[in-house]
Amino acid sequence: MPLKFRVFLHSYLGFNSNSTLVYGERDAVLIDASQLLSDTHRMVAEIIPMRKNLTHIYVSHFHPDRHFGLRVLKYAFPKARIVALPSVVRDIVLTSRDKIELWAIDRFGPDDIPRKTTIPIPLRAPRLELEGEELLFYDDWEGDSANNSVVWIPSIRVLCAIDVAFHDCHLWPIESNVARRVKWRESIRKLREFDARIVIPGHCDRE
Repeated sequence: MPLKFRVFLHSYLGFNSNSTLVYGERDAVLIDASQLLSDTHRMVAEIIPMRKNLTHIYVSHFHPDRHFGLRVLKYAFPKARIVALPSVVRDIVLTSRDKIELWAIDRFGPDDIPRKTTIPIPLRAPRLELEGEELLFYDDWEGDSANNSVVWIPSIRVLCAIDVAFHDCHLWPIESNVARRVKWRESIRKLREFDARIVIPGHCDRE
C-alpha cells in the first residue's frame, strides 16, 4: 500500500499551523503537535478513529506551535516515540521555559498551554522508516526563524515545508531580520529542487 497523508489544520488562535499524519496500512508518523492543548485534543479525536499504530511523533523545530501539544499526544499515544533532529532538541531545551512564560502570561493563560515542555529524543539519523518507505529530515532551513527543518517523503513526492512556506495567512517575521529574510527567500527557492508533487506549508488559512 502506498503511503498516504492527512493534514490537520489548527485554529486561528493556534496561528493557523498544521500537523501532517503520514500513514500506511498499519503504522503512522505524525509531523508536529500544535501550540494549544485544545487544538491537539481535537486532532487526537480525529486520529484515534483511523486505527493506526502511531510509531513516532516528529517535531520540526523549536517554535511552540510545533511542540506545546506533545503532552496531550504522549498521553493519547504512549507507545509513540517523540523525536526531533539533535539541533532542534537543543533549540527546544534552550528556549522552552521562556516560551511557556511568554505565551501563558501574555496570550492564552495557563489552561491551554503546558506548564512543562516535553523534550523530544534526538534522532541518530535524519530519517524514519514507515512500512518500508523513508521520511527524510533536513535541518538548517531559514523560515520565520532559523533552523527550521523540512520533511521529504520521496515515495509519494510530498514535501512538508513547515515554516519555510506559508499560504494565505499572516507571516511571523518577529524572529527574522533583513539578512535572514534574504536567506528565507533562498530557502523557498531551494524547495523547488525537490520537484515535489505536493508541498504542505506550515501555516495556512483554514478556508
